[in-house]
Amino acid sequence: MGNYQLTERYAHHYQPIDNLSAMFQESRDIRQRQFLSDKGRDRGVVQSNNGLRTFYSAPSSGKNPNQVKRKRAEKSLTHVKRLVLGTI
Repeated sequence: MGNYQLTERYAHHYQPIDNLSAMFQESRDIRQRQFLSDKGRDRGVVQSNNGLRTFYSAPSSGKNPNQVKRKRAEKSLTHVKRLVLGTI
């Protein structure tokens, strides 16, 4: 529609005109809302403060793959062996 083209960041929103004309109005509104709410950021890429450089972010960011932080209740406990009074 018109002289506009989608950049690579938004290419996943592309719909041929035939598909759009076959959609219900409600479906078209949903697709339009998704497009307008998309920030278009690349995942795994970090941009510098001045915007001149783009870097790939660290793959692990401090954690090993599949490593999760356990809740306090799920942590294993070591039982303290205590002398029970009156058993000696």
